[in-house]
Amino acid sequence: MELESNALQKSIPLDLDQDGTISKSELDSEISKVQEYVRARIRISFNDQDYPLEFTSYKLEHIEVGYYLQLHYSLANFEHIPDSLTFDYSVLFDTDPAPRCLLLIGYDYYTGTGNPLNPSLIFTPEKPRQTLDLSFSSPARELRTFLREGVYHLWIGINHILFLVALILPIVLDRQATGWRPAAKFRPAVWNLVKIAAALMLAQCITLSLGALQGTVLPTVALAAAVALSVVLVALNNLFTLVRKRIWMLAFGFGLLHGFAFASDLLQLTQSTRSTLPACIGFCVGIEAGQITLIALFFPLLFLLRSQKYYRPVFLHGLSAGVGGLALVWFIQNHLILN
Repeated sequence: MELESNALQKSIPLDLDQDGTISKSELDSEISKVQEYVRARIRISFNDQDYPLEFTSYKLEHIEVGYYLQLHYSLANFEHIPDSLTFDYSVLFDTDPAPRCLLLIGYDYYTGTGNPLNPSLIFTPEKPRQTLDLSFSSPARELRTFLREGVYHLWIGINHILFLVALILPIVLDRQATGWRPAAKFRPAVWNLVKIAAALMLAQCITLSLGALQGTVLPTVALAAAVALSVVLVALNNLFTLVRKRIWMLAFGFGLLHGFAFASDLLQLTQSTRSTLPACIGFCVGIEAGQITLIALFFPLLFLLRSQKYYRPVFLHGLSAGVGGLALVWFIQNHLILN
């Protein structure tokens, strides 16, 4: 929330020494009065359920048109996103001759809408009460919104990307009694990749759907530690060949774990203990689309490099060791938090 300092000064004097500027000490001494003033003039509710403002921080920001007080806050009792929010707003209406308050939404995950340049609501003394619709306009819109979010969460999920990298590094090689050899043909290597990718995606969709639709997810820190450990184990398998055949079964087992992690991400986006079916489908399709794109970009390059002398020491062993070491650090960090 931003309040113009000159307009606020008429209701609550902040420039105590009247030198024309508001110092940090002056702001600190009067901020509680400002917060109480604002809290008394804003009511946010849904079906008579109030969501009181809980102020978290503040600062005085200078922009081209003057100084603005920024009040950062959260809403108490806000456990899930309702279908709408009703705002009763009258801050500065008692002193400003032509007050207008703009409600801007940068991006709303729930509705898939928002534009920081265009106000969603405009409050004036003639219209101090307004309602913001937070419901989806259609399941198709919800599906599209969360499909984009699925792709985005796959690409920012560095732990999952490293898991994928470690998983497909040995696919372009054949394990023989004398050691690793480059795969002789492209088609068998692709078929092996398809089995592993299909097993991984199926497992992820199972636990993502279960977790998101039923709300059955593990604690976030525990999930992060478990996902990091899965990356470590896949990297170790590349270094010491603990599992030689049926890697798709390994992918399926760890994929179940990663699916729960994605379900936790989805529940955070929907701000609910459960997600809707369109949101779950869209997010799952987005995750898998991002995953297929990553594999399609990475695998042909690995196949072209498989016969090079440096592939095994640099890519298979060196990269696996680096990935495993980084994941081990993440596992230790999350393990320490748990304990």
